[in-house]
Amino acid sequence: MTNYLPREIAYRLEQALRLLPVVVLSALRQTGKSTLLQREESLTTGRKYRTLDDFATLAAAQANPESLLTEAVILDEVQRCPELLLALKKAVDEQRRPGRFILSGSANLALLSRVSESLAGCATRLLARAGPPRSGLRDRGGSHGVRGGSQGGHALGCK
Repeated sequence: MTNYLPREIAYRLEQALRLLPVVVLSALRQTGKSTLLQREESLTTGRKYRTLDDFATLAAAQANPESLLTEAVILDEVQRCPELLLALKKAVDEQRRPGRFILSGSANLALLSRVSESLAGCATRLLARAGPPRSGLRDRGGSHGVRGGSQGGHALGCK
């Protein structure tokens, strides 16, 4: 395994997690999202990592999405199971606590046709792009901080 290099976008993810229950990291495939979410200590501490690339995890998400949301969790490749977003909205409505969920995917979650509910007011979407090898994922929105729900990111809907 190679040495992990900290990613520039980690700071903005940390800021958003202090304010909001849900943070979505969106980037193209093979840009380092999964590596960041598995190895950035400030993000992994207190959160279980699950990927929907794993067939058993995907099957569990499709059969009983609530079962994946009982604890603070990182859900990678979440675009594979749009039904999960309805359960996520319900979980946040029932217990709105900052930093509970990190979602990631290579598809734009706002454009998924099967998503009938949104996460407005309780989530922000951070867009990332691949950067130089030393920095890994770079922040597309510049270096401004996350205030409220979406400064430098894109607000998603919630109740």
